[in-house]
Amino acid sequence: MSERNLIGYAGSRPEIIWPNGARVAISVVVNFDEGAELQVGDGDPASELVGEVMSVVPKGQRDLGQEQIFAYGTRVGLWRFLDVLKNTDTPATFYMCGRAVERSPQLARAVSDAGHETACHGWLWRPNADYTDIDSEKNDLIRAGEAIKAATGQKPVGFFCRGSESSWTRKLLANEGYIYTSNAFDDDLPYHDSSGLSLFHIILIPMI
Repeated sequence: MSERNLIGYAGSRPEIIWPNGARVAISVVVNFDEGAELQVGDGDPASELVGEVMSVVPKGQRDLGQEQIFAYGTRVGLWRFLDVLKNTDTPATFYMCGRAVERSPQLARAVSDAGHETACHGWLWRPNADYTDIDSEKNDLIRAGEAIKAATGQKPVGFFCRGSESSWTRKLLANEGYIYTSNAFDDDLPYHDSSGLSLFHIILIPMI
């Protein structure tokens, strides 16, 4: 049986003192994965099923509707986000897929130039748990990091993948110099995992 921590703080929740007397800390994040989702039109074997609506196009056929839904994110949505963040003087983290950045490097650069963190969202918009071997996941992680650095001049130190990590994701992140991952859903405070997955000096910043 796996060593899962189901007890947590056991009634002894730590007292957190946030800067400036704040009662809560909020991390604003935006996913930048448009162009990294699966699309038959991009040469992928199938198009993404999950979007603002579920795809009804048979597998193997091009889904123009899903392509347009995803394209809205970078054609319009990204710029709206940047305007709102600028007008409210709010820093944010943008989780970027490598293939999305490779296809639209000028957009990634605009995010970086606006002073926001550019973090890694994997190479494709896919769960890392889908990887069946460590080498494939490692190669995609390196490829994504290089695409982000090439576009923004900054090597990402944060990570968040779609869905679930693989059993070796955190080890790979640590080896590549990442500081934190947000694939944590079992707390509302940053923490170090003691289950054995995070014995690699990786901080977990929950995505709640």
